[in-house]
Amino acid sequence: MKLLKWLDKNFEEMLITLFMAWFTFSCIWQVIARFILQNSVAWTEETAKYLFIWMTFIGAAVASKKNLHVRVDILEHLVKGRARKYLGIICKVIFMGFTVIAAAVGIVVCQGLIRQPQSSPVLGLPMVWVYAALPVGMGLTTLRQLQNIILELLAMRRGRCSEKEKGGC
Repeated sequence: MKLLKWLDKNFEEMLITLFMAWFTFSCIWQVIARFILQNSVAWTEETAKYLFIWMTFIGAAVASKKNLHVRVDILEHLVKGRARKYLGIICKVIFMGFTVIAAAVGIVVCQGLIRQPQSSPVLGLPMVWVYAALPVGMGLTTLRQLQNIILELLAMRRGRCSEKEKGGC
């Protein structure tokens, strides 16, 4: 149970930290190789590019977990109380619908790459691993949105706000 709680709290951040360390190493190694050793290392640019893609999609899940996604909130400012909470839940459901569709499209793309494999030019990495960032990231984002919706509904049921806001519940 402690492991599940720890993963719930830290999983995406742990992945991003690992990818960021690897990304940083790749970039620093490229600079050292190019300017100090006078020799370009081909794998560093490709590695950094693919890690950046993965960090972007995993970062979407982190933003979702913390309710930090960019959104137009003009409607939220026009309504107060419980209506505001319901509007927030509706917005989260709509966003979750988008993430489900994006994950499904990513799965279709990955299935195509499994049927007709492609490899990256330098690393020879199967491109399905690069494109898998979309369904994995959007899948995690979907789970985090669902988690936020459930927490919001439970908080409303108990008569409390699940997050600090100016409009109240």
